[in-house]
This record gives sequence, structure tokens and C-alpha cells, in this order.
Amino acid sequence: MKGIKNIIDFIVNNWTYITLLISLLYLAYHKIKEFRKLSDEQKVEAAITIIREIIRKNVMTAEIQWEDFAKTGSIKRAQVISEVYETFPFLKDIYDQKTLIEEMDKIIDEALVDVRKIVSNKETSNENIILEDNK
Repeated sequence: MKGIKNIIDFIVNNWTYITLLISLLYLAYHKIKEFRKLSDEQKVEAAITIIREIIRKNVMTAEIQWEDFAKTGSIKRAQVISEVYETFPFLKDIYDQKTLIEEMDKIIDEALVDVRKIVSNKETSNENIILEDNK
């Protein structure tokens, strides 16, 4: 009898968390089910959309990590691509690797343009701050 009372007390005290957990599990189940119904090409397209954002983040991280070293483009590229394969291991099995790497290279080039703009804006902002401090 005490066990049932403890279970009921637990449910009453934590009903919001239990409801939230059940909702998240339900949503995850349906998203996974929806994803599994996609064809391989649709899975790759969905992954590439996500990969685009991951690559942008990883390019920025690699640029910061290897900032002090010259001529490290190939190391940065390899680091970014390996992180994508770690995140999406199924890409090795269902997609032509040459085409996928070409696509990732295009995305990396786009991301590098964005990173260079950010760095250039940061340097301009720093120069303006230094000039204002000297006045």
C-alpha cells in the first residue's frame, strides 16, 4: 500500500515533467518514423541542409583553432569533413563520396567567405575602437 502511495505522490509532484517527457518521446518517435520513410536521396538532402550549418560552425572553430598557423587549409578542411562524417555516419554508405565531398567543399568555400567577412568586420571594429581610444 505504501508503494502505491509513493508512486501516486511521485506522479502528483512531477506531473509536468512526466507530461513533458511523454510529449518529447512522442515527438521524437514521429520525427524518426518520418525520417525513416524518406528515400536515400531525401535523407541526404535533409542531412546536407543540417550539414551546411554544422560546416559553418566547424569552419569558424577550425579557423580559430588554427589561427596562428600558416598554410593549414588542408588540415582545417579534413577536420571539418571528419566532424561531418562523425555526425552523419550513414553518409558513407548511401551517397557517392566524390559528389558529397565536392558538395562539402562548396559549402566550406561559402562558409570561408562568411568567416572572412566576420573577421574583416571585427578587425575594422577593433581599429575604430583603437582610433577612438587614441583621441
